[in-house]
Amino acid sequence: MTARLSSTFSRVRDDRAAFATAAIILCAVVLIITGFLSTKIAEQEARVSLTVREREGLAYTTRIIRTVRTLRALRDRLEFEGSDSSAERKAVSQALDDLGSFDGVSGRPFELSKRVAVLEGQWENVPRGPGAVEAVGAVLETASNLSDIASDRSSLVADPDGSTAALIDAYSTQLPIVARRIDDAKLVLYRAESSGTLSDSDRVAAATLTGESRQAYSSAQGEFENAARTLGDEPKLDEQFASVGASLDRFASIIDHTRDPVTARTRARSLRSVADSVIGSVETAYDELGATIGGRLDDRHAAEMRLLLGLRGGLVLSIALGAALLVGLAASMRRRHVRALARQRRDLERLEAELAQQRTLEALAVTEAHFRAAFERSSIGVAILDRDGNVLRTNSRMHRMMESIDAESVGAKAVDYGRLFAGEIESFTTEVYRGASDAWFEATVSLVRDDDHAPRFAISMLKDVTERKKLADRFRHEATHDALSGLPNRACFNEHVGSSLGTTPPGVRAVLFIDIDEFKLVNDSFGHAVGDRVIIWCAEQLRSSVNPGDFVARLGGDEFAAFITGRDREHVEETARRICDALSETLVLDGRDIFVAASIGIAFVAESYASVEEILRDADTAMYSAKTGGQQRYAVFDRSMREDVSRRVAVSVQLRRALERNQFHLVYQPVVSLKTGIIDSFEVLLRWEHPDLGFVSPVEFIPLAEELGLIVPIGRFVLDRACQQFAQWKRDFPNQRPRCISVNTSVREIAQNDFVDSVRETLDRHGIEPAELVLEVTESTVLASGLSSSGPLERLKAIGVGLAIDDFGTGFSSLRYLQQFPFDVLKIDRSFVGGEDGNLASEAIVTMLLSLAEAVGVTVTAEGVETAEQARRLRELGCAEVQGYYFGRPTRANDVPEVFYRVSELPPKAIAS
Repeated sequence: MTARLSSTFSRVRDDRAAFATAAIILCAVVLIITGFLSTKIAEQEARVSLTVREREGLAYTTRIIRTVRTLRALRDRLEFEGSDSSAERKAVSQALDDLGSFDGVSGRPFELSKRVAVLEGQWENVPRGPGAVEAVGAVLETASNLSDIASDRSSLVADPDGSTAALIDAYSTQLPIVARRIDDAKLVLYRAESSGTLSDSDRVAAATLTGESRQAYSSAQGEFENAARTLGDEPKLDEQFASVGASLDRFASIIDHTRDPVTARTRARSLRSVADSVIGSVETAYDELGATIGGRLDDRHAAEMRLLLGLRGGLVLSIALGAALLVGLAASMRRRHVRALARQRRDLERLEAELAQQRTLEALAVTEAHFRAAFERSSIGVAILDRDGNVLRTNSRMHRMMESIDAESVGAKAVDYGRLFAGEIESFTTEVYRGASDAWFEATVSLVRDDDHAPRFAISMLKDVTERKKLADRFRHEATHDALSGLPNRACFNEHVGSSLGTTPPGVRAVLFIDIDEFKLVNDSFGHAVGDRVIIWCAEQLRSSVNPGDFVARLGGDEFAAFITGRDREHVEETARRICDALSETLVLDGRDIFVAASIGIAFVAESYASVEEILRDADTAMYSAKTGGQQRYAVFDRSMREDVSRRVAVSVQLRRALERNQFHLVYQPVVSLKTGIIDSFEVLLRWEHPDLGFVSPVEFIPLAEELGLIVPIGRFVLDRACQQFAQWKRDFPNQRPRCISVNTSVREIAQNDFVDSVRETLDRHGIEPAELVLEVTESTVLASGLSSSGPLERLKAIGVGLAIDDFGTGFSSLRYLQQFPFDVLKIDRSFVGGEDGNLASEAIVTMLLSLAEAVGVTVTAEGVETAEQARRLRELGCAEVQGYYFGRPTRANDVPEVFYRVSELPPKAIAS
């Protein structure tokens, strides 16, 4: 059997060798043919390329001739008529543009590009008036010389009969010489006409030029006749050549009879007319000859392309034929061996069956050995079980994992074990817990069948997953609990409360929303490390303040929540009071007393709530209501609290339309100088009167405008109207008007890239000087505007706009940043000025701020002055300006004159000394 198979494989190898030899010979033949055709294609592509270059040369020569014609026409008008035509200059410019734009054709000599550049430079320097004739003549001379290098003759080697070469030579060389020499003779005669006599030297020069023209014409005619013998009769072109010759004869005849000085002027005029007819005949011959050459080159290009396409088709056909022969040869060789291979297939199949049986026996032996080794040396516990779950055999690893082994410990007591032998499943996995060792095991039980596919026994494989279970429990705890406080997080709280919404236990249930007051101040004052310790302390206080069974969670930041169950509402409120008391205790950290408090909102769970988020929303609303009533208290949610939310929504909606509906107006509050006793400036304030909402306080709508992004258009509206009003005051009250006007600016406005440009444009539009405008910014605006010297505040200062820092002294970082920004005015916040007894609220702070302002060189304005005593004391302390209800409330622009009068009537001792 083996010998016969070897014989068969040997014959197959011999046939393959023969096939390979035939294939190599066939491939060699195809390669030879392909190489020959490729060489011919390359040669033909070179011929096509040369023809294309010659066509480009002809086209370029045509453009040169057109340029020469337009230049000659302009020169003749300047020379003979003494006038300058814009139309002819435009024609020259267009011809030069066409010439320059065609300069990038393939193979164009660098010398030609350089001369075209010189030609364009000469034309740009052609003057109007005196000197124009000589300048145009120089340009014409340069253009006439271009045709010598314009035409590429390299492709004429492919012209088998030389006819194209002859025509091109006559077109681009000889005929231009005819026109050029006759034109030169015309100029000689015209200039003689201008002098009144025709000298012998002039006549000789004209005759010489005419002779050169006659010689060039004869050469051109000879070239044409040479081409005509090959191409056939060209009657029309022959007629044009004859016209050129006749014109030349008339021109020469007139020159021969110009010896008499008396008749020189008359004959010169005749010579000019005849010269123009010669040039016209030449130009007509240009056109006819150019068309003939172009048609000749087009025909040659078409023939060359047809031959090229034929060669390419032959190449493709040879390759396809070679491939077809190769495929046919392979198919023939294959058919020869199909029958021989079929005869041997049965023997091969029998041999393979015998070999497979032998391999199976060997594999079984190896498998059994491997199983023994794997069973005993496995890193996991393995047990063999019978149908009833009895342990038949275990490996050593199983004994090391657990002390006692029974059916339950290996998964045989699981509910899926019966399904395994019933044939419903092939395997299952279950977890086993051994309480004695506090260990978890994962048992994977698989069914083993015999050759008849009947269940034979089961194998249980055990892995110790104790660490994995502990890690999973830790991850689960971290996912549902706050890492800092150890309390459940928001997701865990939502899940816990949500699971109870569908139930109706006895008593009441409530959600408490707890916010830690002044926590931000703790963070800002002592740092986040102390803040974290405060959060941990708050969490401990909450745990100890609620009853067993109540659920406390940290929602994030300084917000907590509690789910309280109790017998009645009083029980829930008592828990809220207990939490308030616990969180109001003094916390001592590192020897420092820290005070915090809690504001609590209570929302009782009712059937109307569909989700936990709705309950938290109402509890949050109640918490904010508790804050408005003072710290360390709680509030129970009721429907009326939603009115505040509805009011906020309504104001937000109407605020978007207030500007376009012209509901805003400006009021002006005076700023009085304590030195002069007169009004120094006005601060512009915005007011909103809504037809339905009534008067909306700036305290209510300005923060909303910030949140909604509407503060930028509103701020630009205020600046524009304020500048418009100030410009009106300058016109109406030239001798009694405020020195400047102050406008409040928000952080969003300053952050705009075009803010400074917008301010400058507004000032220019209304005719206001930059020094007459002061922009007021709050401390938060200063900090948000950046610390770079190239910031918007620096740019505003650079254009001359005044800057004031408003509400000074109320921020955390005022003193540290004051010297870093170019402020002109420091406005002391009203909380330090207006005391309840009519005196200053905090004279020490006011004195300190005045000293600070003097040190950094800024003017001080005190806000909130309501009594004469406050104004007097501020003047004594050195304050420059004041503002408040004592001097005038914010008023409309129409009432400003009355404000001037009322301030002037104030007691002198209250203001100026």
